[in-house]
Amino acid sequence: VTRCPFMWVDKGMPLVRGLVQGFPKKPGSIWMTRPVTVGRAGPRLEPGGRFGATLSASDRRLAEATLELTALSESGPTVNSPPLLNTRLFPAWDGEDEPLYEHVWAGGRDREISPIWEGRATLEVFDSPADELAALAPVRVGSGFWFSFGYTVDGGSRVE
Repeated sequence: VTRCPFMWVDKGMPLVRGLVQGFPKKPGSIWMTRPVTVGRAGPRLEPGGRFGATLSASDRRLAEATLELTALSESGPTVNSPPLLNTRLFPAWDGEDEPLYEHVWAGGRDREISPIWEGRATLEVFDSPADELAALAPVRVGSGFWFSFGYTVDGGSRVE
């Protein structure tokens, strides 16, 4: 089972969509190096390509990461292999009805994924007065990956 305890987004629609799906999304500021296909304005998806990313929330730096690509990955990340367990939580509107509180298995179809690049990664997590992310700081950082994916969300199923 995969469980995501924290997730930050920098746009309103992904925030709302994620909350409906049961992801624990919060507003944040996210910056990531983007690859280029021509020119020298950024790294390319090729060996030696170097990328960086930062996450901040409430004006506090929460995390920063780097990735230096070494090769196309033969296997890709395994984080999405097990079933994904989410929690949908919505308070009662009028105080009379019961709040919605349910565990759900994420669902989707029509999955597509780009070629997956792999490389050496770093991840640093910082203390915050508002978030407990540092309590989950990694003990070890394995390989990092760069890829794009998309799928259609069509519900899931309740955990009974």
